[in-house]
Amino acid sequence: MRNDQPMNNLANRIGISTNLFLEEENVEELVRYLATHFPVVEVEIEGTVRTLSDEGRNLELARAFRKIAEETGSTINIHAPYIRVDYILGSEASRATARDTIIRSAEFAICAGAQVMTFHPGFRFPKNSSPEARGEALALIQELAYDLFHVNKHKGADLTYSLENSGNERPFLTLTHEENDELFSTSPLSLTLDMAHAASYCSTVAQAREEMKLFARYAANVHLADIKFPKHLHLPLGEGDFDFHNMILAIEETGYRGAYIVEEIGAGYKGEDYFNAAVRYREELRSRYAA
Repeated sequence: MRNDQPMNNLANRIGISTNLFLEEENVEELVRYLATHFPVVEVEIEGTVRTLSDEGRNLELARAFRKIAEETGSTINIHAPYIRVDYILGSEASRATARDTIIRSAEFAICAGAQVMTFHPGFRFPKNSSPEARGEALALIQELAYDLFHVNKHKGADLTYSLENSGNERPFLTLTHEENDELFSTSPLSLTLDMAHAASYCSTVAQAREEMKLFARYAANVHLADIKFPKHLHLPLGEGDFDFHNMILAIEETGYRGAYIVEEIGAGYKGEDYFNAAVRYREELRSRYAA
């Protein structure tokens, strides 16, 4: 996902997620519509997609997504479903079920022709956990990463597996930068940098900008949203007070040249609000960086 594209190509890296339209019944029509308007579409296996894909088992749907990508020229990436049993804190049986869900999602993503698959390992992790518990959680994620690496090897694929950073106000596992260094230097994983999640732990804009740069060192994918800083609530671009463009510039300084995916609905807004705001921002970028 890294190359030497100049800033005037930034507009062509603004993408969008199907999770803004979770209840849309005609999934293929939705993905085709999004793919005709954005160069990258992140298909999240949730809502109607989760049902129709049979949690990643329906490879005919994956092949339909691949065909849409080929016909539109858009990249169709995958966001694995939120696992219903916890991989990190669950029982051995729960862990096996969670692992199967993520492995199946990888096979679905490969069949769909995705370049990146984003995933979460679980829902809950106590913030006051002991160093031993945190070490075990890291070891489990590393183990899963190598299982995913072997899926690539078996399928002859080059799919990038990208762990999403967690936000404040939710009881997910949040890794320190030291833990990120350990994980991403010892595992075949990249990061999906959720900008709103990273900002939710910050007290100043300057701190948020530095956090973006620290996270971006590992990033293969970025989730983009506005927020009422630093509250963890994704808003359409322009509806908050977050200088997301400045944060993007900070990320770009690190050499990141991947996609910025507008995703996650909230605060009573509709998917169309996020879609329209993303289009407006993209057109602003084209005007700003026109040759």
